[in-house]
Amino acid sequence: ARAASGCADITDAGVHALARCTALRCVMLARCARLTDLGVLWLSECAELRVLGLSGCGLLSDEALEALGRGCARLERLDVSKCGGVSDAGVVALARGCRELVEVDVSWCQQISGVAVAALATLPRLAALNLSMCFRVRDDAVALLLNECSTTLKSLLLRGCRTLELDFDAPARLSPDLHAPAAANPALLAPSRAEAAEAPFSAEFETLTVTSARSSAAAAASASASAAARSSDFASNIETSSTSSAAVAAPAVASSSAGDEATLNEEACAGGSISLSVLSVARCTKLKAGPLQQLVLRCGARLRVLDVSHCALLDNASLVAIFRLCGAQLRVLSVAGCALVGNLSVAALGVHCPRLQSLNLSECVLLEDAALELISRSLLELQSLDVSNCPRLTDLALFSLLRGCPRLTMLDAAGCPLLSPSFCAVLRKYEPTLDRIYASFLVPELVTLP
Repeated sequence: ARAASGCADITDAGVHALARCTALRCVMLARCARLTDLGVLWLSECAELRVLGLSGCGLLSDEALEALGRGCARLERLDVSKCGGVSDAGVVALARGCRELVEVDVSWCQQISGVAVAALATLPRLAALNLSMCFRVRDDAVALLLNECSTTLKSLLLRGCRTLELDFDAPARLSPDLHAPAAANPALLAPSRAEAAEAPFSAEFETLTVTSARSSAAAAASASASAAARSSDFASNIETSSTSSAAVAAPAVASSSAGDEATLNEEACAGGSISLSVLSVARCTKLKAGPLQQLVLRCGARLRVLDVSHCALLDNASLVAIFRLCGAQLRVLSVAGCALVGNLSVAALGVHCPRLQSLNLSECVLLEDAALELISRSLLELQSLDVSNCPRLTDLALFSLLRGCPRLTMLDAAGCPLLSPSFCAVLRKYEPTLDRIYASFLVPELVTLP
């Protein structure tokens, strides 16, 4: 293995010398700005190459992928993210020649369209695909991908694909041109797939941060008192109906009635189950609750990581239904920037997703203390929590979290104006269990910055 990521002075000549080591299996050349197609052509002579990182190599074009397709038939992992010269033609050639690919990252390759996705969908072992910021990818391509790779695909990242609605009901909606690469190149047709073994998911949190914000002690005390009153009322309401919190959701798809749930299951079964365990649809601004709920239902209990950050159309009702569908297997969740998220949906996490380890609630401006107090009693495995820029949170909620979540090792509360300086004094008590502490307000005598 050789790593030269970020070495701006590496040229094709240097890669030519490196390629003389024909037994190379792993080469990382990310952000090597002077690397061109010629250098990748030399690398393609390393027939044993398994892992190749070319992220941010802006001079690369389709010729580089074509060379890899001709010479690196055993390639398993490829990262060409932020390579603006890569287009559909290069990905089609890559998929035709590198049939062993397991992980592919083409994020920020903005010439990529559904044609490239259709070619990648023929890979018999494809388990992870990153299409983030590929604005030309449409719903029909994603539908084709999920249908063709239903038993192998474990991770799908669609962050920032702002044209996606994920509203695909039947294969008839697919555009005919998506099948063109396979028709023109019979080698692209996928062989029959054996069901891939379910890989165990593990999440480890090594670098963890605690931040907080400054406010006047008077404002914090007043807010804490009012929050305590709201907390008592809210907690009693939620706890008395915890077994049916999902039924509070207003839309029909989120209703707990037998008829609506049967309809949703029928629609999901029509699309077929899929093996996704990691799904990111962050900043897919057109995404509505119904299509997302159907997709999550097709994942069944396999989903471990879900990122719906900045999906502005998701509200409390839809998220409660989604959390119910995810169930206890969900480990990592981000709803950052979902402006309609409030206490109800967050409190429902404790009922439906009790094994969460990482939770991002940043910029959920409607969030109040009551919901965090409830999850502090139920999310006992929580290790990482981001509540930065939540303007209604006070000391009361974070005290409860520190007491009730014994495994918590990262807490970000930056930009929460109602936190008082006394909160830093409490952080000192918990400092041995927190990996790293940062404080936003100026009280250096209470917290020592690393």
